[in-house]
Amino acid sequence: MPDSDSRVRRPLLLYLCVVVVTALLWLMVTLSERHVHSVTFRVEWQGVDTARYVITHADQTVTFDVLSNGFMAIARKQLSHRYPLVFNVRHDTLLTGEACVEALQEQFNLPGIHGITCREKSISIRLSSCGVKGFVPQLKGLDVSFAEPYALYGTIQMKPDTVWLYGSDSSLARISRVETQPATLANVRETRTYELELNPVWNSYPDVHASTSVVSVTVPTARYTETEYTLPITLEGAPEGLRAHLYPSQVKVSLWVAEQDVSRLSAEQFSAHVGYDPLADSWKVVVDAFPSYVRIRDIEPAAVRYVIIQNK
Repeated sequence: MPDSDSRVRRPLLLYLCVVVVTALLWLMVTLSERHVHSVTFRVEWQGVDTARYVITHADQTVTFDVLSNGFMAIARKQLSHRYPLVFNVRHDTLLTGEACVEALQEQFNLPGIHGITCREKSISIRLSSCGVKGFVPQLKGLDVSFAEPYALYGTIQMKPDTVWLYGSDSSLARISRVETQPATLANVRETRTYELELNPVWNSYPDVHASTSVVSVTVPTARYTETEYTLPITLEGAPEGLRAHLYPSQVKVSLWVAEQDVSRLSAEQFSAHVGYDPLADSWKVVVDAFPSYVRIRDIEPAAVRYVIIQNK
């Protein structure tokens, strides 16, 4: 039985070897023959002054018909996948197919090539003078919460204060504002600077780019304390010869103030009044003078009753 199996296997192995050798010979002969092969290169446009111009059109690829044997065709395919065909331009440019062939031959060593033609009659890049438009970035959807007893001290500052967009005038005219992306800052307890992403509205216009995609936002923060002042209430708007008794005649004002500002406060910095209105049952108390760095928390009472008195 073993001898019988060997006698069967030998012719089979010999047949397989003949098939493989024949296939390799056929492949070698085929690859050595000259054929026209298409090769597509990516086009890379360099040298455009993007501060002065925007690209309104640019061809991205160029295809060549190359006459070579199969071995060179494989090499050309690998080359086109790895490297772009580069053109240096400074203004609107129209390149003929012949110019593309010349550029290909200048940039790459192409042995074994017997002929090259460009399928495209021409490729081009078109530029437009770059417009510029400045926007004051707007805070949108910023949710800031502070840990007790901290609070905002002053106003939120943003840098840069202007975001510049560069592009064609027609595209810039369609953009009306630049805003931040929504963000949440929770349990803030110290002055810190945060980086916020801008909503990239310019991405809707391929010819527009921005001077920055982020802004720095500083949230000034201070520790606050509560204090109170008792203020006399004055009457405003009463006709000549009339006055009023107010019940009560004083108001207690509760306020928040940053701890570093407590020493700056005094009762003389505050005033409260009511407006004359003989038809109302009570008059609302208004604190009409107080330092800008304090926050009024409560006014007690919020309204007072009155008795109008005719002067003698």
